[in-house]
Amino acid sequence: DYYSNPANPNGGKTNSVSSADNRVRENIWAAYGQATWKGQIADHDASLVVGARYEETRVKSVSYQTVPTAIVWTADNDFLVQYSSDAQAVTGKGRYKNFLPSVDFQINVQDNIIARASYSRTASASLALSRSYHRARVWT
Repeated sequence: DYYSNPANPNGGKTNSVSSADNRVRENIWAAYGQATWKGQIADHDASLVVGARYEETRVKSVSYQTVPTAIVWTADNDFLVQYSSDAQAVTGKGRYKNFLPSVDFQINVQDNIIARASYSRTASASLALSRSYHRARVWT
């Protein structure tokens, strides 16, 4: 929960931020639809499931922290970041939209063998809270 000055690790001042000073508001709107077909292809049982999710997300955050006021050159390539003594609100906004389709097909090739193919696109948040996308193709 702190930021340290990597350019001057020995003499750098850390910017302390209490986790109680961070606020995030996230509004998500989403819709999902799915259709399933079951039938036969060349006398083999088969099924197809097609789905899609659409979502819109809006994020607003506020963090109260000391902010840099100056960068002071001390010597050669050494710099020192000076911070304000009072906490100030640092805000951020963001929004994104995702269309996430999925398809799953399977067919009974023989009595005890099923061939399957799938595709999906998903969105997830990593531990660093950055948005990432995954595409999966599975052949079994």
